[in-house]
Amino acid sequence: MTHAGIAPTRKNITVTIKDSKPSQNPAKANAGNTITFKNMDSTERIVRFAVDEAGSEFYPIGLLLQPGPESIVTIFAVAPENGDKSSTVYYAINATDKNGRIIARPDDDTYQVIVGSSAFLG
Repeated sequence: MTHAGIAPTRKNITVTIKDSKPSQNPAKANAGNTITFKNMDSTERIVRFAVDEAGSEFYPIGLLLQPGPESIVTIFAVAPENGDKSSTVYYAINATDKNGRIIARPDDDTYQVIVGSSAFLG
């Protein structure tokens, strides 16, 4: 049996991508918040998550942002593990060819989302 209730209220942090660059770096979120990536570029973008800050290794999946303006994808911030006050997620914004290969650009950079507790981020 279900009970009527109040849906959880989540704060949303928006990171706007224009000219392949995010509007916030680092973006800061508390566990339970959402982070929305909004693509304002007229070409498709891939948000790839890096294993480390240097961006020397990436996970083999990415979030696809359709060509803008205002194409969006939303992710959910999960509490840091092991009682840590915060965790940092590193990501890059790229374009790909039709076969999924990354089109490297000389100014590619690694960006951050910091996820922490309410006490940490306020």
